[in-house]
Amino acid sequence: MLEHWRTLVTHSPLGILSDLDGTLIPFAPTPAEARPGPELLALLERLAAAPGVLVAIVSGRARDELDEMFRAAPHVRLVAEHGGWRRTESGWYAQAEVDSAAALAPLREALDRLTSATPGALCEHKTWSLTLHQRGVAAADRPALAAAAEAVIGPWLEAHPGYERLEGAEVIEVRPPWLRKSSAVGWLRERAGARARLLAFGDDWTDEDMFAALGLVDEGVRVGAPRATRAR
Repeated sequence: MLEHWRTLVTHSPLGILSDLDGTLIPFAPTPAEARPGPELLALLERLAAAPGVLVAIVSGRARDELDEMFRAAPHVRLVAEHGGWRRTESGWYAQAEVDSAAALAPLREALDRLTSATPGALCEHKTWSLTLHQRGVAAADRPALAAAAEAVIGPWLEAHPGYERLEGAEVIEVRPPWLRKSSAVGWLRERAGARARLLAFGDDWTDEDMFAALGLVDEGVRVGAPRATRAR
């Protein structure tokens, strides 16, 4: 087993994809409180600058957040909003021209009213999706919040079949089905070259799409307590 990993991590070219929250940094009550420290940023920058190595952070975070957090690591490629935005050496590129603002507006307003009445709750607005964060909500208040959120999200999804509900680590996200981390796998492999091997790290259900897209010579590593996973 040790030789297997030694062979993989010394392969060139090597592409490394990693989730951020729950994988590289611990969770926090709000997204703004969870940030990579200088040691982690320095490590990622050294890896990304090494010959034959490409590093990409693949996160559900918004583009502007990632851009600000990784300013000290310019060689690290960034994939924001589960694959919707990608940052390369020449800037950010959207992976779809679909404008979701109008469709999401009624749901956004309803969830904003709900979170404003629930201490610790947060509705995060993104380009194509909405994320309801429950991590900062008191345990006793979470069942009521979940029921109220379902009463809002369920009917909206019935009226908007082009979207889906995704439940993650104390979050509920409403998004279009094409918004998946698996898109980052093919993108990084294309940039690294046909001979590249990939190594992917993640902890949440959104990372399972990334693991499923890996090839036979690649490896996925799931971080966290044991559960069913597509990572070997």
